[in-house]
Amino acid sequence: MPELTDGHLSARKMEPVVAVENNRQPFFPNVRRSPYFEATRAAGAAAYMVYNHMYMPISYGRDPREEYVALTERATLWDVGAERQTELRGPDAVRLADYLCTRDLSQLRVGRCQFTTVCDDQGRIMTEPIVLAPEENVVWISHGDVDLTLWAKGIAK
Repeated sequence: MPELTDGHLSARKMEPVVAVENNRQPFFPNVRRSPYFEATRAAGAAAYMVYNHMYMPISYGRDPREEYVALTERATLWDVGAERQTELRGPDAVRLADYLCTRDLSQLRVGRCQFTTVCDDQGRIMTEPIVLAPEENVVWISHGDVDLTLWAKGIAK
């Protein structure tokens, strides 16, 4: 798998990295911007990657060791505007979420959320979502760049 280098490929899905140079970004109109895009630019984003058809900042030009210390000892902010939502609705919403996810969600209560994984039929991790029950008989699964809604519809049938 290639390494992420100044330029040009991400190790995850071989998607292009957009480097910001002298505040001249080669952004493209067919890639979406999150609601927080301008704030990431103002905060000094130095590079973006295309994730889920949206620009996501991957560097603010700081030493990666400093970023690691901030993540593990203080706090960091992430633009998660590229995350997608799958909504399960109905009397079996929690039951379906519990079936889709590897963590026991059978006791998920309204107003609570849990981190979990979703695996495919071969046991490979598809995504690592946050699962939230915003109201009775409704579950939101906030996930990355997989078509979890289509997967859930297929499993539910």
